[in-house]
Amino acid sequence: MNGISWKGSNKQVEKQLVAQFESLGIDYSNPGFYDDPNFLRQEKKDPRFLEKYALYVESKHYEDEYLERAKKSIIICAESLHKAIKKDGRLGACVDVSSMLSRMLEELGIWSYVTNSAVKIDFPQSSKIEPIWFWSPSDGSGMAAAHAIVVAPPFAIVDLTIKMQPYQPGVNRYLPEIALVTDYTNGQWEPEDVIEHDTLNMYGLSGDAARKAIQSQLRPMYEVMNTFPCRIATFGETHIKYTTIAIGGSLEPLSGILGYKPNGQTALEIFQNDIIPRLS
Repeated sequence: MNGISWKGSNKQVEKQLVAQFESLGIDYSNPGFYDDPNFLRQEKKDPRFLEKYALYVESKHYEDEYLERAKKSIIICAESLHKAIKKDGRLGACVDVSSMLSRMLEELGIWSYVTNSAVKIDFPQSSKIEPIWFWSPSDGSGMAAAHAIVVAPPFAIVDLTIKMQPYQPGVNRYLPEIALVTDYTNGQWEPEDVIEHDTLNMYGLSGDAARKAIQSQLRPMYEVMNTFPCRIATFGETHIKYTTIAIGGSLEPLSGILGYKPNGQTALEIFQNDIIPRLS
């Protein structure tokens, strides 16, 4: 199977989550089980319960046969959706696009979750471009994502919009059209990765003092950053660091995602017209 694997698997974490889901009467057998009535009931009590779903997808064991099938389906979905949004031309559509992609994958029986991520981009030294950050909102809620991506094993990062942001001229040439990442480096989040530098400077925070302030004042974000892996992807001499600050996703099924329609097409129409024919 060409050595395909998923490094995020963790039997102990998976076992703990399965026990919790079973105790709550949640059917965890299929992708998208966060729509299960018992899951939704629990989510009303605990607004962060969606993190359990994401952690299950992250820690779950996957057979080689599944990963091979998933890889092919994810590539087709990513390429087709990217083609549509590139033609449409809208910039900064990461939240809508990631929600669409995740719901499309669920229709195909593919596991995924959406992350709201802080991002740091380091450019080649020869480019003379200073690093670019997408920071967390100042309240640390992660609700208005700095940047949204999809994690879909065997891909640790599926980012269709990293190039489609309102950058200064000349920046785009150093960024990938699509980030489909299986080979990455584990990183460590730093305060300056997730909080605007002006805010840190205003309070005179850096290093351990900044970490403690984030732990105290932005506890949910702090816990997410220490639960989900920070990953660094390399494209040529460009390095992109993704730090998960919250878990996101669509409240609506694929048929109900109607806010953003690339080229006038709904997410469901793109799925039916552009993706399904390529899978058959």
